[in-house]
Amino acid sequence: RLGLEDEAIMVEENAACALNPANLKILWVVNSEHYIYKRNSLARAKQTHPDVCRRKYKKFSTWHNQWAADNVAESAQTAHTEWMGGKAEGLAPNKTHRLTISD
Repeated sequence: RLGLEDEAIMVEENAACALNPANLKILWVVNSEHYIYKRNSLARAKQTHPDVCRRKYKKFSTWHNQWAADNVAESAQTAHTEWMGGKAEGLAPNKTHRLTISD
């Protein structure tokens, strides 16, 4: 719902126009029939989002570690680690902290 009265919403084919009488702003929603949510689906999505992110991070991390082991030379990995740690030549003085997330 847009938080508006039913008479403030006009629907025509694939577009919907909602007029907010308080400030007279018009909101156009294209393909509005595709934006239908089940009851409580957004609340459930908020609850499951952290678990989904952790699962996707773990899957990506596993893939990346395997890819790096197969495709990145040891010297390149060392140079990358030093650069990320702020220890490479030509960098401005800085304080770098490395945070490792364990699975």
